Amino acid sequence: MGLTISRSSLPEIPNDLVSEILSRVPAKSMARFRCVSKQWSSILSFPYFTELYLTNSSARPRLLFTLHVDGRWLFFTSPQPLNLDKNSSPSLVADRHMCFPCSFEVSKVCPPVCGLICNKDTNLMICNPSTGKYVTLPDTTNESAEMKKTYFGYDPIKKQHKVLCVSIGARRHRVLTLEPGGRLLWRMVECSIPHDPQCVGICINGLLFYKAMGTRLMIVCFDVRSEKFKFISIENQGVWIQFLLRTLINYNDKLGALINDSDGMFNKRTTCIELWVLDDVDEQKWSRHLYILPPLWKNVVANDWLYIVGMTRNGEIVLTSFGLYDPFYIFYYNMKRNTIIRVKIHGIEAFKGRKIYTFIDHVEDVRLMDAIMAS
Repeated sequence: MGLTISRSSLPEIPNDLVSEILSRVPAKSMARFRCVSKQWSSILSFPYFTELYLTNSSARPRLLFTLHVDGRWLFFTSPQPLNLDKNSSPSLVADRHMCFPCSFEVSKVCPPVCGLICNKDTNLMICNPSTGKYVTLPDTTNESAEMKKTYFGYDPIKKQHKVLCVSIGARRHRVLTLEPGGRLLWRMVECSIPHDPQCVGICINGLLFYKAMGTRLMIVCFDVRSEKFKFISIENQGVWIQFLLRTLINYNDKLGALINDSDGMFNKRTTCIELWVLDDVDEQKWSRHLYILPPLWKNVVANDWLYIVGMTRNGEIVLTSFGLYDPFYIFYYNMKRNTIIRVKIHGIEAFKGRKIYTFIDHVEDVRLMDAIMAS
């Protein structure tokens, strides 16, 4: 005689165990899990769960790829490889996420910050590639996109995202805070030195850095929490630093900048990388480090022209191309080991020939947009 087990006879799984299990599954599965039951839908919306998921996701950062195709903004992610072996030829598969409608080019995008993306178009929007949700921000001024620059930062203390809109040559700029239950309003912040931002920004531990031209060439440091500006002179650091600061990186939670000996882009003729590190923001002290590329470099890079994506927590410089070729590669240069490894990316071949932008250290955030900001 067969044994029949009724649903009511099954032991109930504690909510904290359900949370722990679900915090380890891919973010793209969350939409399905919300439909399992009201209990699961409620658990997935708890601040405890979303914070747990974000913490676990931070320990397994991903590569993020963006493409602009026929009025849509496409996102793909893949695992970010760790502990690459110089004798291996690894490959990764990129998973497609939900797309967003857009009329702007994907080059006008701030680097992802704590799971969210902000565009740099006249019509600003914040989106979450993990949930497919987005919100359009109110207009700032009647200024054209060419007269203002947008930056995206995160305060890890108050756990707040903020958008900074810099009006070129002005002494007052605008800041918008994204917070649960808050209103999407721009506030004015004072700036003692008018300037013209010159590069994409990078947010490191609540400090937003970008290169700018004012009365002199400088690095602007915007404290996301206090909303105060600080200006770091670079003119006394040597002529080369003026060129290398177009490539800003996170170097062990310090601002770093890179330059090579092949006029910005990396190719098989590149022989060295020069790294400058801002060791002390207040004292404005920099240190310089020089790395000679291994002989294998020219064979691995071949005929590709590469740009720097960033630096991983393991001290690997990540490079790739702007064009989506088949095959499409990501290159990892380990400065300590002096090794170069090429990683093949699968899953995006259908968009061959498109311009593609790559970001590292992307974390998945499963909060719904109305839990991050007011609708």
